[in-house]
Amino acid sequence: LIYTNKNYSYKDFYSKKFRYFFLQKNLENNYKFEYDIAYLKSIDPNMYKCCDQHRMYIDIKQNSDNLFVESIVFNTEGLVGQIIGESKFYEVLLLTDISHILPIKLNTSEFFCNAKGSGRSEYIICTYNHLVWTEEIDENQIFYTSGLGGIYPKDIEVGYVSSIEVVDSTQTNIEIKLLANPLNGNMFGVLRY
Repeated sequence: LIYTNKNYSYKDFYSKKFRYFFLQKNLENNYKFEYDIAYLKSIDPNMYKCCDQHRMYIDIKQNSDNLFVESIVFNTEGLVGQIIGESKFYEVLLLTDISHILPIKLNTSEFFCNAKGSGRSEYIICTYNHLVWTEEIDENQIFYTSGLGGIYPKDIEVGYVSSIEVVDSTQTNIEIKLLANPLNGNMFGVLRY
């Protein structure tokens, strides 16, 4: 991708794409639309595709006066994780890391769960007791952030149901394919909610 206009930078390009993300998800009216732009410093694609620990490091260039730990990180496809630490660069815990828990909900009902990172690229797992929740959940239903937990804003699309597995008489696992892949692109938005 080459830009010939010297006044049009990558920052402008991604700012417009991130703004479109907020408009498309109808979030701009619900949340103060201020975020910082970050550049990918490192991610190990092999670890992301094979192992349980999914992290990346970003460099926030638009350093405002924000404190960034616990800020959400997103790309033009959607949410990818949250900042958990800083040293030279900011460490991002990705949604798929097995230590990450994301409170999510179905938009069509009162179904809530805490989805855990699966340790597999692009998937999180929601486990529930189908004796407690008896309504049927179907493949391709969309899950959203619930707003619970205080890190992620409410009603952001997270992903869709890719498979449902009844483990035993009290446990059902819902596999959710995430909309966003952190390997797609090298620029991210950082938003403190």
